[in-house]
Amino acid sequence: MKCPGCPGCPGSRPDPALTCTNTPGRAETPRDTGCPGCPGNPDHRPVRPMRRHEVPIPITDEKRLLITTSEAAERLGIHRSTLYDLIRTRKLKTLKIGARRMVRIGALDEAIRLLEEETAA
Repeated sequence: MKCPGCPGCPGSRPDPALTCTNTPGRAETPRDTGCPGCPGNPDHRPVRPMRRHEVPIPITDEKRLLITTSEAAERLGIHRSTLYDLIRTRKLKTLKIGARRMVRIGALDEAIRLLEEETAA
């Protein structure tokens, strides 16, 4: 996505309103335009153009059904290797999607309940 008139975006014409000429020794310095791909933006990073079939859908944590093992370990407050011990001993149920191991949100509650029962016994 191009920013109209942004001096840092390929294929656009620089807009005089977006350039700063008050810096000594520099004729034109791009201003902060808010475009993430522009050199004038302090958070400058190259932006890959979106493909037509890609539509960004914001997913909040409340709507997610699966999380990664790193996220599960963080939520439980344990190290990732401890989480994998729980998986290996079948105290935490997971599923694999391709090469990724994912954890159901509900499986965290089940694992906590199982660990509480073991501790109480």
